[in-house]
Amino acid sequence: MKLGGRTFANRFAPRGAGATYMLKLRSHRPTRIGRRLEPGAASRPDSGPPAVAVNRSNVRTGMDVVGIDGEQVGRIKEVCRADFLVDRMLQRDIYVPLDAVQVVIERRIVLTVRGDRVDNRGWANPPLWGPP
Repeated sequence: MKLGGRTFANRFAPRGAGATYMLKLRSHRPTRIGRRLEPGAASRPDSGPPAVAVNRSNVRTGMDVVGIDGEQVGRIKEVCRADFLVDRMLQRDIYVPLDAVQVVIERRIVLTVRGDRVDNRGWANPPLWGPP
């Protein structure tokens, strides 16, 4: 497919040795896709709060959980081995797998799905009575 005189694959391919591309999360600034970083650079000073690698030790109770679209999903109630329990207002709590976390930014967890699509993923809910 031609796009602006170049093929689609070549237009978005990194150039130069060690060049990488970064997808900037939704913030007060417009989204920039394909922002070029210097080789070995993790982020720029103007990129906002630093993103942290996703692992169980970075997920803590009380953190806010948002969808990739920025919509509030809930707040973490409990962290388990492979998932975490999200307390949602006026909806059933839900276990979200750690694989569904895109990035951890300060005290906020951004999921790989939109906030309104969390219920459609087939993730488990805790029982309605008794301990979770």
